[in-house]
Amino acid sequence: MNISSHPSALLRTLISAVLLISAVNVTGARAEAARISINWWSTPAWSVDGDVYGWQKQMIAEFEASHPDVEVDLTQLSWADATTKLNTAIMARRFPDLVSGGQPATWALQGILEPVDPYLSDADQADYYPAALQKYTVNGSIYGWPWFTTTYVIYLNLDIFKERGVQPPVNGNWTWDEFVEKARQLTFKGEDGQQVYGFGAIMQPWYYQSFGILLSDGGRLVSEDGKRFMLNTPEGVSGLGKLVDLVQRYKVSPLAMGSVTDADMTKMFTDGHLAMLAQGTFLIRSLEKALQEGNGFNFGIANYPIGQLGRPVSLHEGVGGFVVFKQTNSEKRDAVMEFARFITSPENQKALSNYGVFPSRKSVGNIYPNDEYLAWAQREAVPTLVIPPVAPSWLEADRAIVPFFQLAILGNAPAEQAMRDAETAANRILGK
Repeated sequence: MNISSHPSALLRTLISAVLLISAVNVTGARAEAARISINWWSTPAWSVDGDVYGWQKQMIAEFEASHPDVEVDLTQLSWADATTKLNTAIMARRFPDLVSGGQPATWALQGILEPVDPYLSDADQADYYPAALQKYTVNGSIYGWPWFTTTYVIYLNLDIFKERGVQPPVNGNWTWDEFVEKARQLTFKGEDGQQVYGFGAIMQPWYYQSFGILLSDGGRLVSEDGKRFMLNTPEGVSGLGKLVDLVQRYKVSPLAMGSVTDADMTKMFTDGHLAMLAQGTFLIRSLEKALQEGNGFNFGIANYPIGQLGRPVSLHEGVGGFVVFKQTNSEKRDAVMEFARFITSPENQKALSNYGVFPSRKSVGNIYPNDEYLAWAQREAVPTLVIPPVAPSWLEADRAIVPFFQLAILGNAPAEQAMRDAETAANRILGK
């Protein structure tokens, strides 16, 4: 039968077609309305084909491909404006969903972050380095997805070691006495009259290059609740005394250790005026490049010397990750958490080799198979990492206590008095 010869049949066909199209449109609209949108604010990462947000875009594409009901919108923050934009958004209560870095302790105490604990299994927590979880733990709950770690090490100018007939520490570990003895042998005046010191590390607010020695005898910075300064103990005073001795007793460190800047101390090392330097692992690639270009020197790396604590320790803020802001919709919260888990997964942490940093998870394995220095640092130094107190008032307290430590190092106050004064200043701030 020819439909065109029966108007009623044609009408029914047209109506059916219209209804079908309408149904498709309604279904599409509902699907679009049900689509979950995640707003990710991120500062630059490493360059991918010239794009410093290329890694983020790659992660988004991979996640969206396996989660068709989710779209991730990337807001690109520069290093210059990130803090201002985040603070403005928080003041306006217009939070992004996911942010890298930030102030997890402050935001958690303000009640604007989602706890991550419900999304972490026991196996997850066991897989993270302790310092990685410590960075995001506030009042017993975890408020972030750790991503990378970094730390401080002791750099060795092996050319100076060889010149002075000094052996570097076996496997990069040494006792305090061994460290001091080597530092004494490495302190001398060159033929040109230039003084070479055995070791250098700065003591400045918010820089922790000296704290691997300060805490080596078991001293602890603050109480569990972050409200009391705890370093004024025999262990803490002993650690400060070691720093004083390096300058005042053994004279293996420059007096400027108590006042010089980070950049100046590093320059002393790269210019050959220090045989050993405490500095971040970021310096490894710079020293490798200089050596390859023919204007560097042979170097090695080691852990901080082992004191009464019985193991090396390095204090560093070097844990980065992602926080999830408060969500009103449980389905969206689950989606944001799933995305955060994805970008920080062991598999995706392997890409951190592009950044010169280290994974926050142990199961990732060695991400630097072709770099002996970075591989050693990941294997031996990262496990020594502890982070500064997460209490929001710690930075202010740190700024208050360091001048007293500097006075002791410069020989202007006994270690015991400096520690008592530091305790008074710190508790005035921490106890607020």
